[in-house]
Amino acid sequence: MPPTHNNYDPQLVLVSFRGVNLFGFANGTFVSAARNEDSFTLEAGAGGDSVFVRNHNKTGVVSVTFMQSSPSNDYLASIIAADELFGDGEGALFIKDLNGTTIVEDQNARVMKPA
Repeated sequence: MPPTHNNYDPQLVLVSFRGVNLFGFANGTFVSAARNEDSFTLEAGAGGDSVFVRNHNKTGVVSVTFMQSSPSNDYLASIIAADELFGDGEGALFIKDLNGTTIVEDQNARVMKPA
């Protein structure tokens, strides 16, 4: 059986915040997502026995890199400015890679710091 080749198109990665599609991404790795903690941790006992403990913390951080000229910079800057004044910056974050099956989403995401 010949090896399979997958294709990747960065234009097929959708990123939206509060229902607005973001665009103008920088070249290279423009979006990354990672959990704040491991899903499981290993705890070892004094006798050498061990157990994996499940961590239910599913919080994480998403980083998105835009070109300096991207209008998405202004959009997100306006959200964080309003959030710092009024505390209403939470919103739905949705990321889908149409090249495969990866989806990252959170209904209560927040812009953590300005660009």
